[in-house]
Order: sequence, then structure tokens, then C-alpha cells
Amino acid sequence: MESLWERRGPAAAIIVAALFFIAPLWCVSSPAMPDFPAHLASYYLIGAGNGASPFYSLEWAFIPNLAAEIGVPFLAHFMALDAAARLFLSLGVAMWVIGPRSSTARFTGGSVLRRSPPRSSPTTRISCGDS
Repeated sequence: MESLWERRGPAAAIIVAALFFIAPLWCVSSPAMPDFPAHLASYYLIGAGNGASPFYSLEWAFIPNLAAEIGVPFLAHFMALDAAARLFLSLGVAMWVIGPRSSTARFTGGSVLRRSPPRSSPTTRISCGDS
């Protein structure tokens, strides 16, 4: 019978590791991103729409890295802009932690949050000399 640690240990380790890497984003006044204020300004302008400033206008185009430009202004309707940007960064950091575990689980046939069963592989005996 599996112990509680064998069943829940991998999930707990993933959560602790994610929180370990996410905590610094929330413990400082500004994350260690030199361009964080510029990102906040662009999220504000995007969230306010074309009427925010006579000097800026939005011209949307399909490019692959628009997740923050779409997600953060949307989240800013429900919370402060700074908190929305930190939440978005936190989700990205959590993906760094969960990603390797999920790919490992995919290739071993296990679960992302549970310990993968050991793979059975044929053993080969190598003998040196006469036995």
C-alpha cells in the first residue's frame, strides 16, 4: 500500500518548488525586470483603448508573443494593474516548474502530480569470463 508521501509527495514538491520561485515576485516593490515599468505603461494604454492618449494608437497584428498584452489588461479589470502583471508572471514561472514534470510524465506514462511507476525494462547480464 502506498504511503501518503508516495501518493502526494510529487505534487507537494511541485507546489513548493513553484512557490519558492514565485515568492520573490511578490516580496519586492518591483520585480527584477528593468523594463517592468514600461510593460505596465503599455498594459495601461492597451487596457484604456485608443482614447487613452493622443500620442498612442493600437494597431493589432497577429504575432506569437501577445499573451501578456491580452491577458494582463483583461486581468486589470478585476485587480490592480501591478498585481495583474505579477499574477501573469507567476503563472509563467509556475509553468517552468510544471513543464519538465509534465513532459517526464508524458514519456514515462505516469501522472503529472503522482509518482510515475517504475518502467519495466529487460535486464541484460554481462559476464566477464567463465561463470
